Amino acid sequence: MLSVQSVRFVAISFLSFAFFAKTACADDGVFNPTISEEWHFEVGAFSQDADLKVSAGPAGEVPDVIDLNRLGADKDDEAIWLAARWRISDRWHVGLSFIEVDRDGFATSSEDFTFGEPPDEVDVTIGASVTSNLNTKYYILQGGYSFVHTERANFGVGAGFHVMQLSASISAELSGNGMTTDLGTGASDSTAPLPNVYFFGDYAFTPRLAATASIGWFGLEVDKYDGELVSLSANLEYRPWDNFGIGLGYSLVNIDLSIDETDSLIDFEIDASGPRLYFAAGFGSVR
Repeated sequence: MLSVQSVRFVAISFLSFAFFAKTACADDGVFNPTISEEWHFEVGAFSQDADLKVSAGPAGEVPDVIDLNRLGADKDDEAIWLAARWRISDRWHVGLSFIEVDRDGFATSSEDFTFGEPPDEVDVTIGASVTSNLNTKYYILQGGYSFVHTERANFGVGAGFHVMQLSASISAELSGNGMTTDLGTGASDSTAPLPNVYFFGDYAFTPRLAATASIGWFGLEVDKYDGELVSLSANLEYRPWDNFGIGLGYSLVNIDLSIDETDSLIDFEIDASGPRLYFAAGFGSVR
């Protein structure tokens, strides 16, 4: 569930966008502004149910696969995202998005394993107290072309880049006989600039209610990167006013990424999905 802090953050950002949009633009007279506005901004929060697996170890070896959910990582977590889109013309647009998800976990290990990029490795033994963290940041730049764009519908295809920053750490300590031994911390930190293609579609049911959807994909095996990403989103956006509104949707992302560094082998598997709430603001029109 979305926390009070997340809802408060979204609401304050929404009001700021709404004030700017209201003072910047008069009514454009289009059927539904979601379909044709020149500038579009979103700020939102989403709650995700996630399955998380990571591995990191020396190059030339098969690293242990760590199920972070079994180590107490938050399976149901929330995150904030920001997005902006500029419709350059009736057919072309560019967009920029930022998403950050941070998950912590704490558990007693039920198995022996090793995690970390050399020299930041930790050997965890059965019974050790384990603290874990996985932080993922997504910087998304995309450009799209609308092959259909009417006053009620917008469908097209686009391409861009997902720059993903993935950082994982596992710390462990072992207690016994009145003593606590620090086993150390293993860490992995990687940045992957990955291209993607996507398809999008928007349809206005009424002058106030519209549906938006997109599906994105990349599959890449080049240099040190070998990975695949699939993302899906579907939303209903309601505009009580022309320049700002509220949206409710559902999103899914699946990431399987391996990075073969000179001295280490790293793998991330993330499968997350859940509802999202956002506020939208926009102004201008290309029609």
